Amino acid sequence: DGERGGPLATYLRTALARPNFQLMLDTTVARVLRKGSKIQGVTTSTGRNITVKTVVLSAGSFGTPKILFRSGIGPFGQLRIVNVSSDVPFLPPENEWILLPVGENLMDHANMD
Repeated sequence: DGERGGPLATYLRTALARPNFQLMLDTTVARVLRKGSKIQGVTTSTGRNITVKTVVLSAGSFGTPKILFRSGIGPFGQLRIVNVSSDVPFLPPENEWILLPVGENLMDHANMD
């Protein structure tokens, strides 16, 4: 039809037709669920655990590291900061942390969440 379409007109339309897709409005991912280093799903900010075969995190340059940090994945120093923050209920025990260079070049800005 010659019209330009964004994600709602293109990706969402095809995703809604798939049997393995569920749109969840007003839902925020708090952390990924994992067993060791295997990701098994996500936990929402309301505490709901959703187990899935594949997880794709696409929460942006600030949101994705934040989710990974809450999941115990990241540099030791950053995970220690999360361990004393309001996000601590989501953080797994220290012996389950996976130390990776997630977000090492992240520059925090006060007006971003």
